[in-house]
Amino acid sequence: MGSTIGNLETISDALRLVREWANDEQEELWFRGHSDETFKLIPSVLRQGPGEGASSIDEAGLLRGFVREFPEMRRDHHAELEWLMLMQHYRVPTRLLDWTTNFLVAVYFCASEQEAKDGIVYVLKAKELLLYERYEQIVTTQINASTWVDLAKRVVAAEEDLMGLGKCYLLPPILSSRSPPYDVSTGHLRLAPFESLRWVYPPPNPVGLLPPEGGGMEKIGDLSCVVAVRPPKLNSRLIAQHGAFTLHGGKFLDGTKVIDFRPLEQCAPSNVLAAIRVPANSKKRLQQEVRASGVYEATLFPEMEYRGKEIRRQNTKP
Repeated sequence: MGSTIGNLETISDALRLVREWANDEQEELWFRGHSDETFKLIPSVLRQGPGEGASSIDEAGLLRGFVREFPEMRRDHHAELEWLMLMQHYRVPTRLLDWTTNFLVAVYFCASEQEAKDGIVYVLKAKELLLYERYEQIVTTQINASTWVDLAKRVVAAEEDLMGLGKCYLLPPILSSRSPPYDVSTGHLRLAPFESLRWVYPPPNPVGLLPPEGGGMEKIGDLSCVVAVRPPKLNSRLIAQHGAFTLHGGKFLDGTKVIDFRPLEQCAPSNVLAAIRVPANSKKRLQQEVRASGVYEATLFPEMEYRGKEIRRQNTKP
């Protein structure tokens, strides 16, 4: 679990807390600011289902629709991850979370909104998640899947490719005899969470559905892992905000969670993720401090509309 290391009253005090926690001046740290401390570290496309903002989000449809609407962007955007970064830029739900390598940028986003609420700034030791960079393939292969069978085929193929040998077998509840594999009224395959993704070498009897009892290595955690991503600087906003991303595993189909996941603050150990609380009564002062340090809306959003807004602010008296 992540740990809370103190309150953010002033920039200088917060930087001291960060240095003491990191205990290494060479450590690569990423930061993320939430204006509401109750907001969880879950990307937008995974905020669906009961009690969330959307009952169902068609992730594969979002990607297909976005690529179809912006064919002119295909010159610079090729892989799924590059398209996700562009979608994130335009507030389309993705499985990415924005981070920054600049502490002041995170403080700006925490302090600039919801002034009546306590906020939080997260600190992440990025290299701990960069160790899982090779698992990008496992996570991104989940994006384009729009049916349960398609998802099963994709994740098995990706895991086999990653391991380089042997075979993988999916063991959802329907193959574990816990429930009939088909809805008796419709004949359709039931949507059910994946219970297991097991890598087996040597392969079991090809006529059997299940690997040998007790055999193999459990890989289900690969599907819900979180990967740190250093993005290509494909737009001016990413450059201005010193942007970085975490890429999150987990999957919904038709509003049903079929690959489990947890918020990053609930699964990252305390030596990898830390939190600094930002009391609501500190936000005004922090806004002034980060602005005096050269971090404000027009520097973080370099598009013409925001720069024009700043020119208007500088030349207008209230």
